[in-house]
Amino acid sequence: MTIAKTILNQIYVQDRHALLAWGASEFVALPDGVQFKIRTPLYQRGVRVKIILNSMDTYDIEVFRITNGKVLTLKTSSGIYFDMLIEILDDLIEGDKKEIAFF
Repeated sequence: MTIAKTILNQIYVQDRHALLAWGASEFVALPDGVQFKIRTPLYQRGVRVKIILNSMDTYDIEVFRITNGKVLTLKTSSGIYFDMLIEILDDLIEGDKKEIAFF
């Protein structure tokens, strides 16, 4: 099983609706992780998430946007254990839901 499939499976096992809730699409398997596009109330367009397995056997997460061929890092987190993926990803890509007003 590739690292990308393992990461996605770990997310799915913890919360089978998480990827759908984040509007995850355009999955790309990387040699040491996975990358996908998201669409949340905080990030409407063009934002991607990269989850990489590091040498300490934990994950590094980067939320970024590609604009005019340049990568703009929005948020990062490192040293994440598999059982913390949902909580950390939610914090990074959903933000504080209290700050988002729906009219």
